[in-house]
Amino acid sequence: MTLRSAGARSVMLLSIGTLILGAAVTVLAIGSGDGGTGSVIGFFVGTAIAGIGFGSGFQGGIRLVIPQVEAHERAGVLSLLYVVCYVGLGLPAIIAGVLVVHGGGLIVTSREYSITLIVLALVALAGLLRNGRRNKNRLEAQVSEA
Repeated sequence: MTLRSAGARSVMLLSIGTLILGAAVTVLAIGSGDGGTGSVIGFFVGTAIAGIGFGSGFQGGIRLVIPQVEAHERAGVLSLLYVVCYVGLGLPAIIAGVLVVHGGGLIVTSREYSITLIVLALVALAGLLRNGRRNKNRLEAQVSEA
């Protein structure tokens, strides 16, 4: 509701930052290792922040993709977007489950998962920023030609 009037790119930038912050808070809470109240609160706060980032990122992704397709293609593109997102959520969860059992355990897997999430979010942020600059340069070239 808060981001309803924001542009798709702004939503994506905000969501990536929020996702990184949430994952960092979560991994720091896990890393403290004391298991006390502060660690538990940090874990839940970090998870909530990351969830807000993920949800707004999903909304931003829809806002970026759907307006670029024809009306008769929207249902298929939206379906594909959901499939890609579900695979993108499900596959890492399965891998993490296997690593918890056959790898380093819950704490190590949680740390690795969070760090991987942060790295991938930074890659997405770099791509979004690079694409934004490319579009800005293209628009400026079109304006100067006119």
